[in-house]
Amino acid sequence: MEHNGWYYLGHIIQQLNAFAVPFFFIASGYFFSLGVDKHGLQKQLKKYIPRIALLLLIWVVLNGFFWGQWLQEVVENGSLRPLLSNLLFMPEYAASRLDVFLFWGTAVPLWFLVSLIEGSIVLSALIALKLGKNSILLIGTVAYTFMLSASLYSDTLIGTGFVLPFQQRGIFISVFFLSIGYFLAHSTINISSLKLLCGAVVLMFLESLLVSAHEGLVFEEHPYLFSTPIIATAVFLFATQHPTFGANGLLYKLGAISLGVYVVHTPVIGALDYFGKTTAHPAWELSYPFITLIISILIVNVLSKIPYLRKAVT
Repeated sequence: MEHNGWYYLGHIIQQLNAFAVPFFFIASGYFFSLGVDKHGLQKQLKKYIPRIALLLLIWVVLNGFFWGQWLQEVVENGSLRPLLSNLLFMPEYAASRLDVFLFWGTAVPLWFLVSLIEGSIVLSALIALKLGKNSILLIGTVAYTFMLSASLYSDTLIGTGFVLPFQQRGIFISVFFLSIGYFLAHSTINISSLKLLCGAVVLMFLESLLVSAHEGLVFEEHPYLFSTPIIATAVFLFATQHPTFGANGLLYKLGAISLGVYVVHTPVIGALDYFGKTTAHPAWELSYPFITLIISILIVNVLSKIPYLRKAVT
């Protein structure tokens, strides 16, 4: 398959955004740790885990309801019956693919909520054992190294020789980045975050290029690399060292609904696929991400006005 400049541009953009979920886990570990210091471990867990579990339940149901190319099925059937069928199919799907359902529910993007719950429980156990921040970070590092050795680097000198299924890697990722957040919450870091960020970006692309070459490719995006924690940490440090950066910008204002936009975009994509099949025009491909984002934001704004769903999107 011949890849043109647009293909590589897309992978470059994706690579630049690879810090997003790791950053989320680091921030979660950081603020979870501050909560433990303030309220105690038991009280923080009782406050933290049920809220995330409720979010997960709501989005498992909603993403299951609007599963796959749901709009096309509705149009072809001329009724909303396919949506009801999706809802009724969920228990059967959970029973038949429990290995998948337990790790990402009804939509792939939900893996980070599942992993956040699992990782927070593991982090809490390590805190309860009164392990120091260095020991906790070491355990997280071992978990992440194992994940890479059993996935991206499985057939290299540091590889395990086998590959873990994607849906079973999430806990190794979350434990590591949560441990970084815990470490940062109890450390004083005197380093230029901007310099670290610039160096991390260069390192990330070099590593991704080397991995791509090993795979016989020119360049493809790789979401989790050995350089990923460096760039995610650099972004987090930049955010803490420059708390007012972008405070008056649009992205800052949208930050409160970022969770909702992230999880609602899957049903939106399922709807837009119906229109994407009817056109292959470059204008559609270029505008597709922006249309998805705008529609997701509009939907989240509506959901945020519904009392029972407000906490699920903000």
